Amino acid sequence: MNRFARVGLLGMLVGAAVSPAIATTCVDYATMTHWVSMIDGHDPVDVAVDGQYVYASYTYDIYACGLNVIDVSDPANPVVVGQAATTAQFAFGLAHDGNYVYVGGYESGVLVFDVSNPAAPFLAATENTPGATRTAAVQGQTLYVADDWNGLVVMNISNPLNPVTLGSVSFGDQAHGVAVQGNYAYVGGADSGFQVIDVSVPASPAVVGSYDSAGFAGAITLDGNLAYVGDGVAGLLVLDISTPTSPTFVTQLDTDGYAETLTIHGTTGYLSDNSNGLLLLDLTTPSNPVITDRVQAPINWAGPSVVNGGFAYLAVGSGSTKGIHVVDIGNGTTAPFDGALDTPGHAEQVTVVGDLAYIADKSSGLQIVDAADPANPVILGTASVRDKAYDVAVTGGRAYIADGLGGLRIFDVTNPSTPALLGFLDTPGKALGVALLNVAGPFEYAVVADDGTLRVIDITNPAAPVDAGILTIPSYGIGVEVEGRYAYVSRSFSGMTIVDLIDPTSPVEVTTYDTPGLVCAIDVSGSTAYLADGNRGVRILDVSNPAAPVELGLVNTPSFAQSIEVAGNYAYVADGQGGALVIDVRDPAAPLSVGSLEIAGFGEGIGLSRTHIFVVSGTAGLEIAPRQCDAVTSAPGVAGAGTPFSLSVSPNPFASSTRVTFSLTRPGPARLDIYDTAGRAVAERAEGAFDAGTNTLRWDGRNASGRPAPAGVYFLRIVTEEGAATEKAVRLR
Repeated sequence: MNRFARVGLLGMLVGAAVSPAIATTCVDYATMTHWVSMIDGHDPVDVAVDGQYVYASYTYDIYACGLNVIDVSDPANPVVVGQAATTAQFAFGLAHDGNYVYVGGYESGVLVFDVSNPAAPFLAATENTPGATRTAAVQGQTLYVADDWNGLVVMNISNPLNPVTLGSVSFGDQAHGVAVQGNYAYVGGADSGFQVIDVSVPASPAVVGSYDSAGFAGAITLDGNLAYVGDGVAGLLVLDISTPTSPTFVTQLDTDGYAETLTIHGTTGYLSDNSNGLLLLDLTTPSNPVITDRVQAPINWAGPSVVNGGFAYLAVGSGSTKGIHVVDIGNGTTAPFDGALDTPGHAEQVTVVGDLAYIADKSSGLQIVDAADPANPVILGTASVRDKAYDVAVTGGRAYIADGLGGLRIFDVTNPSTPALLGFLDTPGKALGVALLNVAGPFEYAVVADDGTLRVIDITNPAAPVDAGILTIPSYGIGVEVEGRYAYVSRSFSGMTIVDLIDPTSPVEVTTYDTPGLVCAIDVSGSTAYLADGNRGVRILDVSNPAAPVELGLVNTPSFAQSIEVAGNYAYVADGQGGALVIDVRDPAAPLSVGSLEIAGFGEGIGLSRTHIFVVSGTAGLEIAPRQCDAVTSAPGVAGAGTPFSLSVSPNPFASSTRVTFSLTRPGPARLDIYDTAGRAVAERAEGAFDAGTNTLRWDGRNASGRPAPAGVYFLRIVTEEGAATEKAVRLR
């Protein structure tokens, strides 16, 4: 649920109006190209695929190299089933052929691994070379080795356990890639470009042609009479090799990264472009390759292959999420963002209320964005802060800013074009996170993560907020979430601390839950907590007993899970260089990544409206995309699955607030929508996960702007997976 909605001891969730002019659209991200999973593979360098197995060479450290065998029969849950370690200094490119994998062991020569039993691979043989083996290619019973400064080495592997060197040829530069077709080997010759070598006489290979490329020629992929060369910063080079001794230029595709390995399936190419990610290319017209899509990279992609009807397996050899990453190619497209907006500062976090996005823009303070037309978001108003705006919470026409060294700042945003400072409280630390707490009525407290303390601040008089309660917490508090009577504090490297706020003047630490990652953000829905755990992905915890949280499930993310919002059946994650992710959390024990979004910058914060995802990414500002289709997030008036159930509203009629009571036969998500007699949304839905049995929500009778709704008739509608029901309520003067 969004930051506006996840507050209150009684789960009171009130929001802003949703413009009736905006169509409720959604996207099924699972049908599109998206990141699926990863598995730690030390420092993988190259990959090959055969059926249900991926073979990955790795260099964990000097003299700690080898081969991993990974079962990818379930791409969402890849498993290392076998590993063969060696004392070779490095392991580079590889070639797979039948029961053997040939790995470039650099100064250790060719490493031959027996993979006839995937669960027990082993180093079966080695063959030294004069140079430093980088990679190899197999044709028949012959192995062609790119041997760095020694050029090309040709080996007989009719007996893989006893490779025999037949001949070699050098060309005055480094051999970095090799591919073979017929009587010719084609070598990526680094600065010397593309080299053509006649291997019809294996004992006497000879250079018979070349093409001086603009970049650093490495991996080569052959497709009929065409050679595709990964040419480093110069992009992808396409050559005509119909006359092998005279390769001719066809085209050069400029990419934004460092072009390396290309895999071709039909007329589609999958190009590893290093830190620019995995590029999908339309190769229907080879003279005019077109980039049709991109899967964002966490740091360095390398060596993609496609298997099992549309999965790419990528070796990410450095960074905090190094390993084998799995990408579902889907239909070859990703969902385009509906709109984007560059903010003047560094967009750190976003809270969405109705058509308005409130962005904590660090040194540029608070930016209020009108997103009624998601394709054309516009900044309506700006409010300066003393230090840096790190977080924002909004309710009742007021915005509460965690202002770093400036403490808590409170702004009147009833007129979003002219936000006005109401009051502030300088805190002794660095205010990095803020959430709101209500006890018996309207929000009465702001809860602030302030370095080593959690501060509960009385905001009943916004012109003069004062500390009501203070709790010293271990480590460094960087964010806070409030659900019911509890605060959930993100403590960076020290996990999560749960604090009981039943008496706001005397907050009490309930427990601390440590995680292996870096907890950057928490969202709590009902009795379930969702933790953005940095480079360790997203963790799902049962917090029905706050004193003893229990981990239910874990899903890795491609980069660095930094912010998370949960709505209905899905969690939405800002994942640093990995962009934004959509995660199916219907089964908390087995969460599944079903969608990903490429963003312009580093995904830092995320927020949700009724229909859209709002991602803020530092200096790249704000980007807006449709939400994942979900039965619980369908259009107003559309019931969920199952038989309608009953609900009650009491008191009814009511003067100031009323309670909505409903029952569920099983735990699940639910949403409360409030409409007037014309069918217009009066308050944004209350949304979250609820336990089986009787549940209660409260509406405080306020409308979009946080003011009391006029007296009259309203329709309160609950939508769940079990059905939907509507009850009429009358608000008195």
